[in-house]
Amino acid sequence: HQRARNYQAAAFSEPLTAAALQPLADQGWTILHDRRWPGSTRANVDHLAIGPGGVAVIDSKHWRDPVQIRDGRLWCGDDDRHEDTVETILRLTAAIQDLVIEVAGSDPGLDVGLSPIHVLPVLVFTNHARANTLAPQIGPVWLCTLGHLPLRLARRRCRAPAQVALLAEYLAREMPP
Repeated sequence: HQRARNYQAAAFSEPLTAAALQPLADQGWTILHDRRWPGSTRANVDHLAIGPGGVAVIDSKHWRDPVQIRDGRLWCGDDDRHEDTVETILRLTAAIQDLVIEVAGSDPGLDVGLSPIHVLPVLVFTNHARANTLAPQIGPVWLCTLGHLPLRLARRRCRAPAQVALLAEYLAREMPP
């Protein structure tokens, strides 16, 4: 029953996040939804936003209980969600960072002007307006609400459009739907 509830929450929250990301497409970002986790046959990435600000690895969460940071860990109500959520998105981000390194080292090396530091893990809370005010991030992981997500990403600018296009094409090929 818990697994079914998790799938229902994802089915509700992921389209909300996709809609929030849509305005970024008009600003030169490529948005990829529901992509295969690099090296996995089952795990997925909810959303990738590839644009002038780098690559955002976005996981949508529709949690009912309040989101809090306690002692540097992410909590939902009385449940410590740090391992399942923060550590998981950090592993996923590391896998995508490896792809960024790989594309730069390919033959011929593609100058995407990106280093692994430009791959940003983001947790989006679709049911909490206060998630962004509790702590803007936990370690390198950004915490955002739907309303704050496109604004925070749009502020990041470090890539040229040609670099964005190369990287988006490569990640789309390496991480199929």
